[in-house]
Amino acid sequence: MAPEQESFLRDALKAFAFPVVGKNIIVLIFGVIMMAAIEILQYIPVLSIASIILSLYITVYLIRILISSASGANTLPDWPAVNNFLCGIIYPWFRLAFVWFICFLPTIIYGVYFVDGELLNNTGVFIFVILGGLYFPMALACVCVHESVAYINPSIVLRLIFKAPIEYILTCLLLLVILYMSVVGSDSMWESGILVRLLTIQLLSFYLSVVEMRIIGLVYRVAEARRSGGKR
Repeated sequence: MAPEQESFLRDALKAFAFPVVGKNIIVLIFGVIMMAAIEILQYIPVLSIASIILSLYITVYLIRILISSASGANTLPDWPAVNNFLCGIIYPWFRLAFVWFICFLPTIIYGVYFVDGELLNNTGVFIFVILGGLYFPMALACVCVHESVAYINPSIVLRLIFKAPIEYILTCLLLLVILYMSVVGSDSMWESGILVRLLTIQLLSFYLSVVEMRIIGLVYRVAEARRSGGKR
């Protein structure tokens, strides 16, 4: 492995400690409390709208982590302002949803029109999910950093991926590990008490989401630096 890939791998692995370094741990605790509140409020009919708003808010904050990491910041960003809910919350969330939809639209189309049996056991569905999953991280970074859905264009996304192919493969592998940790960790908590289960699952979920966005931001920064002539 070349020195620049080793450097990226070290930075990416440091992302697992990133949420608990310095003042970042305060943000982590606050995020866990908010996610626990979302989990509770969704079961209270008159307050369910509050859980939706908090979910949007948390999602937009995670996007800000990606953007700040892509810009080279080494601390967690401030929480989004709520004085302009449309531009500050709705638009960023819409961009995230749009990226997800476009990345997995081929899977949806193939599953609806070409699969008669079990989706999970279909090779074609599996291939489309893999391709969508590989495209998603860099597509998300491009759209979020530039605040425009036009940047989901393959000519932009693929060019950045090919500027840092080894780093991007490492990123996707780490994201797969994070997904595995999230699923296994959540399942292992179901035998705990309700309060312990609630707090632990939300802690794991928010922590891994922060790590995930940090790593995506880092690989985007490396690819963009190489595209613009830098050495990273």
